[in-house]
Amino acid sequence: MQEIPSRTYNDDVMFICKIRGVEAIEKEYGKLKNYDVILTEERRKHILVRRGIHDYKIIMDNLKDTLVNYDEIYDDSKRLKNVAYSKEIMVGIYCVIIVSLSLISSNKANSNITGIVMNQMNYQRFIKNRKRIA
Repeated sequence: MQEIPSRTYNDDVMFICKIRGVEAIEKEYGKLKNYDVILTEERRKHILVRRGIHDYKIIMDNLKDTLVNYDEIYDDSKRLKNVAYSKEIMVGIYCVIIVSLSLISSNKANSNITGIVMNQMNYQRFIKNRKRIA
């Protein structure tokens, strides 16, 4: 299936994919207004600065695969209307991508907030108090 964005974005926005796990997400949060997942230049820089070049490369290399072929989706209880997609990318190493959902404005895409690389212990701590939705 060829992935085509539902709208045109400027140079500061990268289209990643169509959102996955829609049925479970909409059951939890209500109807989404847009099904695109994007990464803005500002959020890309945030990931680089906050996570460092090593983790940044891992996150960027696994960004789309984590969103498309996720292992689990969790409610991100620390932030309203955000979900965390997770995928074990190596034995005991997880890539977690947090996405802010588009529930209000039809012009706003579902935006990637950040990415995190975690070992098994940190991942278990991360999911401990979060509701699994898919």
